[in-house]
Amino acid sequence: MKGSENFMIINRKFFLAVMVLVLTLVPVCSYSEEFSDDDVIVVFRNSDSESASDFSASITASTNSYTKKIFPALSQNGDTYAVLRSNTRKPDELAKELLSNPNVVAASPNYKIYASAINPNDTYINNCWGLSYVNAPQAWEKSTGSDSVYVVIIDSGIDYTNPDLVDNIDTTHSKNVISGSTSSSATDDYGHGTHVAGIIGAKGNNSKGIAGINWNVKLISIKVLNSEGSGTIADLITGLDYITGLIKNDGLNIRAVNMSFETYVKMTPTASNLISFPLWRAFKKLDDLNKTVLVVAAGNYGETVGEPSTYSHDGMVPSAGCYVYPASFNGINNLISVGALNSNGNLASFSNKGATLNAPGVKILSTYLTSNSNSYSQNDGVSLKEMQGTSMAAPFVSGAAALVASIAPSSFTAYQIKKTLMQDTTTASGLNSSVATTLDLNAVLTFQQTYSQDQTVLPSNAPASSEYDNWESTSTNTNTNTNTGGNESNSSSSGGCNGFMAGLMPVMLLVFVVKSKSYN
Repeated sequence: MKGSENFMIINRKFFLAVMVLVLTLVPVCSYSEEFSDDDVIVVFRNSDSESASDFSASITASTNSYTKKIFPALSQNGDTYAVLRSNTRKPDELAKELLSNPNVVAASPNYKIYASAINPNDTYINNCWGLSYVNAPQAWEKSTGSDSVYVVIIDSGIDYTNPDLVDNIDTTHSKNVISGSTSSSATDDYGHGTHVAGIIGAKGNNSKGIAGINWNVKLISIKVLNSEGSGTIADLITGLDYITGLIKNDGLNIRAVNMSFETYVKMTPTASNLISFPLWRAFKKLDDLNKTVLVVAAGNYGETVGEPSTYSHDGMVPSAGCYVYPASFNGINNLISVGALNSNGNLASFSNKGATLNAPGVKILSTYLTSNSNSYSQNDGVSLKEMQGTSMAAPFVSGAAALVASIAPSSFTAYQIKKTLMQDTTTASGLNSSVATTLDLNAVLTFQQTYSQDQTVLPSNAPASSEYDNWESTSTNTNTNTNTGGNESNSSSSGGCNGFMAGLMPVMLLVFVVKSKSYN
C-alpha cells in the first residue's frame, strides 16, 4: 500500500455512493457510558482501486471523521484495522454508517471492558482474602471443580451438618480410625477439620456462607484427631493404610490428601533414620502409587523445615534440636509442605520457613462447627470462623491439586499435578530464598491446560530418588543422631521433643490452633 497513513485502497466513488445507505445495523448499548470514548474500531476489506490517503480524505468528507490510528500487526497481509473518530456523529451512528459499506467487514463503538472473573454470590465471599490472593476468581473461569475428584482430609473430622459442606462430603468412604473410639462416624467434634474442609471445598455460588477452592469436589473425612485436637502416629498410619486401599482396591480417584498437623522429633531426616520410621514407610507406600499429592502443614514455630529447631518453645515443642514432621520427610516425591502467608504477601511470623509452597494462612475465614458458640452463624445456617496457621495454608494447596485434577486427563500422575502446582509461582518477601514460591491458582490451571495437550512435558512417573533406591536391602539402620541430641533410644531423648525410636512408640500429633498466642 501507499500513502502516509499506510491505509487500504478502495474505490472512492463506490464508497461515497454507498456510505449514505444504512443496510446493516450493529448492536449497541443504549447507555453512552458503555462507550469508552467517541472512537470507532473498524476493519476494512482490502481493495486495489485507490490510495489510503484518498480514502482518508473521502471518509473525512462524508462523515466528518478522521483516522486516529492503524494497527500495523493486525493489518499485515490482510484486512486493515483502524480507529476512526467523527466530529459530528456519535460512535454508534458512525459504526452503523460504516457497516453500510460492503467493503467494511466490521465496525463497533469502542466499548468499555472490565476485568473478567467469576464472582460467586456467597454471603461472605468478600471476607475471604486468601481466595483473591491466589487468583481463585480467575481460575474459576477455567474450572470450579469436579465431583469425580476426591480429596481426603486427615484431621478431626468434618461437620456433616454444615450447609456449606453437606453437598460435597462423601460420608460413604469417610471413617473414624481413632483407636478405642466408640463411634464409627468421622464427624467433627473439635472444629479444625471442618475449617480445613471449607477452604478446600465449601459449596460455591449457593447464596450462603463462603466458597472453597473447589465448588464441586468429594471430601473424604478420616478422623484421627480427638475432641482436643490430638492423636497418634498409629491412628495416622491406620488412616494412610485405609486411603491406600481405597486407591489400590477400590480405584477411587483420590488426587490430594490434606494433613494439617505437625509433630517434632529429635531425629534427623536422613535415609538411614527415615527408613526405620513407620510413618515414613506408610507415606512412601502411598506415594509410590503416584496417584495422590500428599499435602502437609510446614509447622508454626518460626523454624525451618528439614533443620533442627534452634531454641526451646513453650507448649507443644519443649526443647531445641527437633525436626518438624511430616514436613521434613525426604524421599517422598509427591509431598508438598506448605507455609503460611499474611494478606501483605509476607511469610507469617509464626510460619516455619523452607516449605515447598506458601499460601494464605492468616485470618482465614472458613466453615466451622454449627453447634459451637465461638463461631458465628448466619441466617442461612452456615457457621464460620477465622483461624490461622499453616493448617489453614495447606488446604489451599490441596484444593489447588483437586482443581488441577478436575480438568486434567485421567492419566495425569500425582507428580504431574505437583509439578503443575509448582509452575509459574511467584516470590513473596520474607521467605526462604531456596524455595520462595507462592501458590497462584490461575497460573497453575493455565499450565495444566498446556500439559493436558502435551503430556510429554512431564514424565509419566515420579523421578527416582537415588538415596532411597533399594533401601530395604542396602541400608543399615544405625539409628544414630548426628546432632547434639545423641543416640536415639526407646525412651524420649533428654529435653523432650516427643522423642522415640523411629516412631515405634505412638506420639501425639499436635494440631496448631491459636489460643494463647496472637499471630499477625
